[in-house]
Amino acid sequence: MAGFIICFDGIDGAGKKTQSDLLVKSMNEIGKNVSLHSYPDYESRYGKIIREFLDGKIEMDVNELFLLYLLDMVKDKKTIKEEIARGDIVVMDRYFPTTIAYQCAGGFDYDNARKLEEVMKLPVPSLIVYLDVSVEVSFERKSKQKGHQVDRFEKDKLYLTKVKEMYDRLYEEKYSGAQWIKIDATEKPEDIHQKVMGLVSVDRVQV
Repeated sequence: MAGFIICFDGIDGAGKKTQSDLLVKSMNEIGKNVSLHSYPDYESRYGKIIREFLDGKIEMDVNELFLLYLLDMVKDKKTIKEEIARGDIVVMDRYFPTTIAYQCAGGFDYDNARKLEEVMKLPVPSLIVYLDVSVEVSFERKSKQKGHQVDRFEKDKLYLTKVKEMYDRLYEEKYSGAQWIKIDATEKPEDIHQKVMGLVSVDRVQV
């Protein structure tokens, strides 16, 4: 039986990594094969350049950024398809909704972003869990987590407000034809995880 993709997405500080790790742990405990991908992949050649940009070491325009973020996912397309074919549950800590939300908030044309993503034919998630949190909560969480080490996106409240608006648009449009569910990310992580587990069976996603 073919596997499927579950993606966790949302603005900085929404708890995507936490929920991805919890889902992987739970699926492993019940004997399911699980693959985890996290974007940006800071170990990749594209991710290393993205890291330099986020840390303020280099400058790039929004066109360069969009293509870099997209390429960072495209490089894994073949691997992801193989994981799905062998029946894995593929968990994504961010995926293409992130690139569209962040780069379109920065000025990249939304229609062109959709076209480019479609041209690349990235595997579509069965479920996108939109972890919804306010910009204020995002700032508070990231400040506690990273102190003065926040990157240029995490410390820009106006920009993050635009990013959240883009995420809300993607959610309302049910972008890419995937199933979307919005969860209040201010709830306790274990409560959010239980909600996610309620949507996932060992063989498929139930929404």
